[in-house]
Amino acid sequence: MGLVAELNRLQEARGYLPRDDLEALARRLGVPLYRIEEVVSFYPHFRRTPPPRAEVALCRDLPCALAGA
Repeated sequence: MGLVAELNRLQEARGYLPRDDLEALARRLGVPLYRIEEVVSFYPHFRRTPPPRAEVALCRDLPCALAGA
């Protein structure tokens, strides 16, 4: 299983990626922790903190405005 798949699995289980889990993953895969941190910081869908209880998104793009938003 690839690194991104492992990170997705961890995040799905906890809702975010705690440092302890990243350190354990680095030991298990034999990859330096900084490499894992690089991947986590590159992809915006990975969260390092617990997610908020509710997330609100507003669409202010032209397609949304044309659709009446």
